[in-house]
Amino acid sequence: MARPRNEKCAACAWLSAEEAREQSCWDDHQCHQRRSYYRHRDQRRLEKRHRYRAAQQGVVEQLTVEVPKADAALLVVYRETAQSPVCALEGRLFLAGELRAVIGPFSTLGYTPRRLELLTAAMLEQAQRYGFRQFTNQINRSPSECPIFAP
Repeated sequence: MARPRNEKCAACAWLSAEEAREQSCWDDHQCHQRRSYYRHRDQRRLEKRHRYRAAQQGVVEQLTVEVPKADAALLVVYRETAQSPVCALEGRLFLAGELRAVIGPFSTLGYTPRRLELLTAAMLEQAQRYGFRQFTNQINRSPSECPIFAP
């Protein structure tokens, strides 16, 4: 059987710390913990009851996480496989999670690796206006998804 609620401690829990220390029953080792327990007891019991009911009903609790919005400069490369030639390049600049600028897409059929490097450097120059010094990620896409080659 559970220990009965101590009404004197429950009433003392709602006094200020100074007023509680002035009580004749104050004990430095126990009273701080008991005051916290009695102040939060109802809320904790309510949460425990909700968790129990959710478990009994098979309800899955939905938890949310605040995801920080970050800045990103993405280099989108359109090609069939990692070994096949690059068909097109595109840059996408996100500030605080929102798309702010799109660079390209540029058709790169027949480009040598050196010309691809020069084009990427020119795209990065444009991205520097938004404070990016390099592309944060590279995304590989199929040429069928490219706006240039789409019918």
